Amino acid sequence: MYFALTKQENRFSDMKLKLLFFIISFIFLGVSIEAQKKKNDSIILKDIDYYRATNLHIDSLLLMSKKMQKSLDPCIKLKGYSVESNMYYKIGDYKEAEVLALQILDSLKTPKTPCERITKFNLLGRLFWVKKNTNRYNEALKYSRLKRKLSKYLPNEGVKYHIRELSNASNIALIKDILGFNDEAIEILQSALDNFDESKFTLTRKEKYTITLQKSSSYNILGDAYLNKGTSSITDQNLDSAFVYYKKAYTEAKKFDPPHKNSKPFYNLNRVKVLIKQNCYQKALDLLNTFTLKEKNFTIKDYTFYKSIVHHNLHNTDSTLYFSDLYINDHKITPSTKKNRIFIYDILSKEYHNIHKADSSYKYSELVLKGINELDSSILKTGKSHYLYDFEKIKEENNSSINKANDKQVKLYLLFSTIVLTLGFFIYSLRKRRKKLETKFVNIDAKESSIKTKKQDYNIDEKLEKRILKELSELEKSTLFLDANFSIIDLAKKMETNTSYLSFIINKNKNTTFKHYLLELRINYLTHKLATEKKYRKYTIQSLGEEIGYTNASAFTRAFKKQMKCTPSIYIKSLKKN
Repeated sequence: MYFALTKQENRFSDMKLKLLFFIISFIFLGVSIEAQKKKNDSIILKDIDYYRATNLHIDSLLLMSKKMQKSLDPCIKLKGYSVESNMYYKIGDYKEAEVLALQILDSLKTPKTPCERITKFNLLGRLFWVKKNTNRYNEALKYSRLKRKLSKYLPNEGVKYHIRELSNASNIALIKDILGFNDEAIEILQSALDNFDESKFTLTRKEKYTITLQKSSSYNILGDAYLNKGTSSITDQNLDSAFVYYKKAYTEAKKFDPPHKNSKPFYNLNRVKVLIKQNCYQKALDLLNTFTLKEKNFTIKDYTFYKSIVHHNLHNTDSTLYFSDLYINDHKITPSTKKNRIFIYDILSKEYHNIHKADSSYKYSELVLKGINELDSSILKTGKSHYLYDFEKIKEENNSSINKANDKQVKLYLLFSTIVLTLGFFIYSLRKRRKKLETKFVNIDAKESSIKTKKQDYNIDEKLEKRILKELSELEKSTLFLDANFSIIDLAKKMETNTSYLSFIINKNKNTTFKHYLLELRINYLTHKLATEKKYRKYTIQSLGEEIGYTNASAFTRAFKKQMKCTPSIYIKSLKKN
């Protein structure tokens, strides 16, 4: 009995040991899996910091953000969506960045955790930059104020607090400067920088990077504020201050780890901006000529833009046209480049005027006015404070240029008309005199026969004439006459008659030739479209001509002028005034 109990107890004891071993193994496995997940999340976050810091490997950044979105950690998952929005912003897809950021914000209306509040703060910052880069300055200000308001609910101590305060100040100062309040921008940023001291903190690599980014950005904004405040004078102390702050920004940017390869060329472009403001165009050109091929590629939009400006002011026409064409033809139009394109159009208009190419000068003047009309009114106001843009002055100059071109065109038209009338009168006088001489030798019967021959009549069946007139009426309601290859031969075949009969009926009933009848149909169709559908007023002269069957813009302009007694451009402007 004793042995039986002992054996049973041993079996029970073995089962307890196995169960205990199983529980310990299960816990260990769970801990290992959780540790591995945390390790994977840690690796992802480290890689994300690297890709965001270097502005490289955009595809990898998207891939890592997708991995983060699959994390079981709610905070990392949320950051994954935020990083994806940031990636779209970096590649210039502002629309997608804005849509995604707003979607995330919609789920964070009442953030509860520190992670949610920090993510919301970052998203508000991203929306600020999207609005700023798309010239929606009032909306940008709204997001900067929301950022500042949210800051009150984040920890108000430590280096991160100071970074956020500097970020808020630089955002507000940037918009203040753009809107022309340069002194306010300078005061806000200088105060924020004076209160910022990172030396009392022990910083991580990521914190050092963020501080460097915020300080270099703030110094650049200060440089821009002093630049926009300054006058076109080498002795202006504001421009000296702009140089100083651009240099501080570059000194700060050299601390980036990993380093930014575009820091030096962007610093030199800031120096070029000051030299242009000082009218030191040769020095600006010399500085641009020091750029390496890689530096040109890093800054290609700004590089070709400033090259156009300095060559224009140095009266290097060929180089100006070359770099202006590069800028216009090789770069995508974005909201942030629209103002620069208007400025380049203005330069091209002046250059072509100087080399006596009136048509090209007129074309670019029209593009200048079109571009200014498409700009938001707030941008026109801010342009007055910019170191380059004075849109009201540009608009006035190009209006004047177009008016002079139109006046010249009218004078040429009057001169040409006078010459034609004089020649016509002279030819008429000669013919009249010759006719008088002929009447002395020509028999009256022969004369009558000649007249009958010239005014040959046709014995056309009345039903046939009515049918042709009905088909002409149907033609006028159609758009067949807009075909570039439309001719009297085609029309005669369609009506099952011959060209002589058709021409005679048009002469008899329309009191005009087929050629002029076709011209009237086409021009009347176009003027109706211009009057009723405003989109046609934005078409080019070439496109308008093609709409009604003219493949050549000059031929279309002549035809339009013959019918309407003015050019298409003048006619469209008269419609806009009404």
